[in-house]
Amino acid sequence: MKRFRGAKLFVIAMLCLLPLAVSRADDCNGTYYDPGTQVCCTDYGGQQIVVDGGTCPSYCVGSAGVNPYDPNTQDCCDGVVYDRATQECCGNIVVPLGQCCSGQPFNPETQTCCTDGHIADIGQCDPPPLCNNEPFDPVTQECCGSLIVPLGHCCNGTSYDPTIQICCGGAVYYPWDFAGGVGCCNDQVYDINLSGLGCCSGEFYTLSEQTCCGGVLFDPSVNCCNGLFTYDPATYDCCGDGTLAPKDQCGWLACGSVTCNPATHGCCEGQVYELGAQECCGGTVVSTGNCCNNTPIDPLLQGCCNNEPYNLMTQECCG
Repeated sequence: MKRFRGAKLFVIAMLCLLPLAVSRADDCNGTYYDPGTQVCCTDYGGQQIVVDGGTCPSYCVGSAGVNPYDPNTQDCCDGVVYDRATQECCGNIVVPLGQCCSGQPFNPETQTCCTDGHIADIGQCDPPPLCNNEPFDPVTQECCGSLIVPLGHCCNGTSYDPTIQICCGGAVYYPWDFAGGVGCCNDQVYDINLSGLGCCSGEFYTLSEQTCCGGVLFDPSVNCCNGLFTYDPATYDCCGDGTLAPKDQCGWLACGSVTCNPATHGCCEGQVYELGAQECCGGTVVSTGNCCNNTPIDPLLQGCCNNEPYNLMTQECCG
């Protein structure tokens, strides 16, 4: 009798070394599975299925249907799964790697993809443009007089640096050419600070008499935020980032169709919740503490053991 009692105590002690009893994590839509070698996944139709291995499949959706694929080595092209190492998606067609030209497939045995992105027979690509007998890339460069310069660095045939100079009316100016700084309005150069003038949508206006907001002239009493938005300061504030917000709500979070104060509230998939009293649990707002590893739980019926929910009535957390 003593020997039997000792064996029983040994079995109980060994069971308590287990980190978890069998939990609902081992149940996948009524099918039990081995979490060490399998995972419970949700297929494209929303049904839970058991999959061997440790990764749930991704789904390739398109006109060719719905097909599972491995995003580590494969990709999706309008419902067709292909191998990234040897193929590519060209428009909505899978072709061998390197046989796509600006979204159009081509045959490299008889055709070539030209630098401007069009397909031509081999040897028939138009030659690149020349500047002083030197070829240049018109996408990133331009011919300025007889010099090849970066695109946007040419002023009526004269090269210039737009970071320190201005091109206005076909002539190049430096900021220090005018005591108050140089500006350009409809190809006319002017002194920004000393002329008393501003430029609004290509038209000069008197700064003391009007204000330009969003490219439209208003009375100077109109409040303008960041040069773009007129607003009523009784109901709106112009925030430091140049955006408008309801009065006293600068810095608030956008959450769904409303905003909330991040000091007192958070946003959970478009739902506002109260910090401290509530938390976001896998996209659902729950009372603080009623979440187990992003899974909502009922504290009267469930507990959380090693980040897994378990049934308080039929299970215990041991370890």
